[in-house]
Amino acid sequence: MEDNWQLKTGCESLRKKFVDLHTGQPSDSERCDSVELDDKIRILIRKNDTPESCKKPENSSYALSAFEKSKNQNCSGQRQAAMESKKTSECIFTKKLTDISLGQKIISLEKQKQELLSVNNQWDQHFRQMKQHYEKKVTEMEAKLETVQKIVRDLERERYQTQQECQRLEDLMRNQLAQEMKDKYTLRKENRFLKQETALTNTKKMYYECEIKRLNQSLLDALKHQSTCSQSSHVEALDSNRKQEEMGTQMELLQEQ
Repeated sequence: MEDNWQLKTGCESLRKKFVDLHTGQPSDSERCDSVELDDKIRILIRKNDTPESCKKPENSSYALSAFEKSKNQNCSGQRQAAMESKKTSECIFTKKLTDISLGQKIISLEKQKQELLSVNNQWDQHFRQMKQHYEKKVTEMEAKLETVQKIVRDLERERYQTQQECQRLEDLMRNQLAQEMKDKYTLRKENRFLKQETALTNTKKMYYECEIKRLNQSLLDALKHQSTCSQSSHVEALDSNRKQEEMGTQMELLQEQ
């Protein structure tokens, strides 16, 4: 009787546990108590599995089936509760991990943002410096280019003036050369004429020299004849004087030429 009472008490306890499982989530201590209670119920069932229980097979079978049914329901509820608790814990843990991961990502992104802003500021400063540097270089190069272009324009103007001067000098030299050639031709012509005149003069000179020699010889002959013939007539003397005067006049003319 005491064993039946304990079995009945265990069944009532299992029924209450089953109701508690459906109404709320049991604690870990309650789960442990239910496990210990299940073990006690199994022991009581074995004890009740005696000849007395065999005398009342219907009561023991009914109690055993009710116990097994209650036990299965209890175990199913416990497993379901454990799974739900595990899922809840996993969800909470996953959420915490997600929050921690998101926080770390946010911190990392903020750090990357600060680094990018710092690098961007550095590049901006570097770009401004390089822009100012190259703008200064461009200004200097434009000034140098303007100076060089001015020098080139001056050189072009000087080259044009020099070319014009060279052209003028070339024309002048050409004209001078043509004039010199013309003068040279004229001089050659005059030289040829003078040579001809000189040759003619030399011929006349030779003729007059021969004539002078002949006259001188005639004069000498006449003087000799006059000295030998002192009694020549006065007419012959006058003729001789006239001839001498003519010869002297011709000699003067020849000397002047």
